[in-house]
Amino acid sequence: MPLETSDNIAGLVATWPLSGDFVSEGDNHLNLIKSVLKKQFPGVNGQGFSAVINATETEINYLTGARANIQAQIDNLSGTDPGEPGGGSEFDPGTVMVFFQSSAPNGWTQVTSNNDAMLRVVSGAGGGSGGTASPISHAHTTQGYALQMHNLPQGLGDNINLSITTGGGGSNGIEHTSSNQVAGGSGESTVSASPVTVPTAQDAPHFHGDTGTINFKYINVITARKD
Repeated sequence: MPLETSDNIAGLVATWPLSGDFVSEGDNHLNLIKSVLKKQFPGVNGQGFSAVINATETEINYLTGARANIQAQIDNLSGTDPGEPGGGSEFDPGTVMVFFQSSAPNGWTQVTSNNDAMLRVVSGAGGGSGGTASPISHAHTTQGYALQMHNLPQGLGDNINLSITTGGGGSNGIEHTSSNQVAGGSGESTVSASPVTVPTAQDAPHFHGDTGTINFKYINVITARKD
């Protein structure tokens, strides 16, 4: 009677033993079947499954298409290392990320070198910083500026000669002349005045005060580094 040699189910011949084989050879076939089953389903101790398998055939079929250790893939997605709750196997040590929570997650250490700073998205390389004033509720004050002569309209600060004409047919008024007096007409009298100097600006600053406080909309985030 033929007897196959195999250590897996695929190597067993389903039509053996034949109907004309000796009954005394049956034990060899039974021994082979037991040996193959133990090798195919070794269990924890290598002696075959020692616990009842409760998964249904549908549940077992969910494993179809798996290309690697299922738990390892789940750990990578969830950010945990096998046997290390809260780890982070998918991130290299030293990786820095932003977290919208009050403290760093397990396996991460909060980075405190940046404080009271807005987040800025750039199209180039990240990791940089800039600015000196805190942007949160920052009051901007306009600095004082001392006016100079070149800031004034042309003509201010010149000497102006004034004369007052009264009486006669002329009308009372003030005339701006290029000399200290104006020749009066018939019945008119002219009173000359000394040159008047229009005061110029002093070299002292003037202030606009605070231009108001801008309360930027923000969310509090922290940065943490993978241990």
